[in-house]
Amino acid sequence: MTDWRDAPYWRHIEMRSRKAVVGGAAAVAWQNDYPMSSRSLMNDPVARAAAFLQVYKCGWFYKAESKISADIAALDVTVAHEDDTGANETIILEPDLFTPWEQLDPVGQFLRLMERPNPSQTGRQLRQKTQIRLDMAGWTFWYMENAGPVGSGVLPTAVYGISPARLTPSFDKAGTLLGWVLDADQRGGGVPFLTYEILQFANPTSDESWAGVGVVEAVWQEVPLGDQIAKHTSDILSTGGRLAGMLWPKERTLDESEFQDAQRAWRNVSSDPNAAKRLLLFPEPMEYAAGASTPAEIGIPDLAALNRDNILTAFPISPYQLGVPMPGGLNSAQ
Repeated sequence: MTDWRDAPYWRHIEMRSRKAVVGGAAAVAWQNDYPMSSRSLMNDPVARAAAFLQVYKCGWFYKAESKISADIAALDVTVAHEDDTGANETIILEPDLFTPWEQLDPVGQFLRLMERPNPSQTGRQLRQKTQIRLDMAGWTFWYMENAGPVGSGVLPTAVYGISPARLTPSFDKAGTLLGWVLDADQRGGGVPFLTYEILQFANPTSDESWAGVGVVEAVWQEVPLGDQIAKHTSDILSTGGRLAGMLWPKERTLDESEFQDAQRAWRNVSSDPNAAKRLLLFPEPMEYAAGASTPAEIGIPDLAALNRDNILTAFPISPYQLGVPMPGGLNSAQ
């Protein structure tokens, strides 16, 4: 396999991508997710990441993850030196935002980056978005602008988050990681990066996959349930509580005119916004059978609570922390 780093266009693309980052146009685009595609979710980790990130916009996933990521992003960034015994000594809390970058020591440069990682984001914004992607997809990336190889002592001058739905690894035949490619499925083959330019965060997996496991993958079957419960309940309420069903006369058959009259009357009542206030009368006994389950038969309240708990315990976070009233007392989960 040809190493893409030796391709003639490599240095040109590298310099062009760096200029775009400095200008800010590409940096913003790299930090956004791309729309869902039709590729197989099972065989393509990048497509799976795109699907999992979309779930952040749904119900309990958003409520839980927005709370967790905001709390983590608000934590102070600290650096603690160790003495000979391994105990922490002085803790540096405040980054120096005024001393020229070149005059800062490595610790000061790190703290500066964590406070203002790039021109378009604060450190809190970067950390929150990183946490969202890590929890939802299972892995995510930082681009380390101007970083040098490991051991070179050349630190990055800016940090940009890259969506896991846009970055693909490149391996040689032996399985060694050569680098990463941004938007590899786009025309032109995407933009390549060296290994030391990309910092990956990933949740551990049970196999050797480079992709991690996120909350959404762990409870994937729960994702559509919340929408289905809400839709079913909404459909029932929109018809005034009337469920779909079957109606027929007892012990005889309606003639054509009677059938048309009954059909017209039933449709007028069912389609009326005030259907629950309308009364339908027939001149003879009629049979009726429901064609859909009631919320009580489905057990919607219990099912909704089970769906909520299955999702929240996968993060994990207590419903109480999201403002959901929970039982109190010695035996409560509070």
